[in-house]
Amino acid sequence: MITGVRWAESVRRKATRAMLELNAFSKKKIMLNNDNDEARRMFESCQLKGKHILNPIIDWTTEDVWEYLDGNSFPHCCLYDEGFARIGCIGCPMSGKKGMLREFARWPKYHAAYLRAFERMLEARKASGLGCSFWPDAQAVMDWWIYGKKIEEGGQDDV
Repeated sequence: MITGVRWAESVRRKATRAMLELNAFSKKKIMLNNDNDEARRMFESCQLKGKHILNPIIDWTTEDVWEYLDGNSFPHCCLYDEGFARIGCIGCPMSGKKGMLREFARWPKYHAAYLRAFERMLEARKASGLGCSFWPDAQAVMDWWIYGKKIEEGGQDDV
């Protein structure tokens, strides 16, 4: 498997130990391919899954990526031209509070879809007897999702 994961995409990922690290002698039984893991390497191997992963641009900076794309006249998503630094799932916590608010303002149907999903989650918890006093409604879950905490009345940004 070949990915486009880069250390420069994450502050945590920048603290690396080595470019090449095969997990042949690792005590870990499973290697999780979490994009946000600071332990990502150029070459990775998971014995349990029989999987080999190549991250050829792991050490590229953002400038390196743009130099390569522009130097080879490769097309790119227009959202980068509109100021988006990263493109992924709409409402992804990795884009931070400002990014999430910007995305939900631009794509309000996704904001509404998140609220519906949170409402279904709360209903399922209630039906299974779990309940949830921290989140009285879907909007409270949304506030937690965006801000990382319960927002008191009148204390949230407009979406």
